[in-house]
Amino acid sequence: MKTYIILLVTVFSLLACHKENEKSQDCYTPPTFDIRISKENILIKDFLTDMGEVDREHISSFLNPEKPLLTEGYFMDKEKQTLCISCQTFETVYTNKKEVLYVKNKKHTYKIEIIGEMIPTRTCSSVSIKSVWVDGKSISKENIFYNGYLGGIYLIK
Repeated sequence: MKTYIILLVTVFSLLACHKENEKSQDCYTPPTFDIRISKENILIKDFLTDMGEVDREHISSFLNPEKPLLTEGYFMDKEKQTLCISCQTFETVYTNKKEVLYVKNKKHTYKIEIIGEMIPTRTCSSVSIKSVWVDGKSISKENIFYNGYLGGIYLIK
């Protein structure tokens, strides 16, 4: 009888631990803000080297000059023919207030103003972007995208 009670307590303990682990699913990916530039866009040359490669040396992003962001990736999307610059924002630009993000290349520093928010979901949060301005010029809704932890704009001239 004693063995059955110990076995029963052990089984219930294991089941309780399993359910507890199911509830606490962490979100591993910090939210990003992406800037995408079409290969047809005249602005793309300022983000590329003379050899046509992504100019990793001169591209950076920051909230202010003393606080650089991790620009986590630059890549050419061959299928969509766009350059993608992905900035990890760590929720600093998704506060539901107007926040400023700067993206710099070898010739220009873009001031990107964003009104966006993090929306809690069952397991993590997702990004919602309401408005974006680049150098004071409003970006149209069709050039703003967001999906899950990814948000961004298509930079146009």
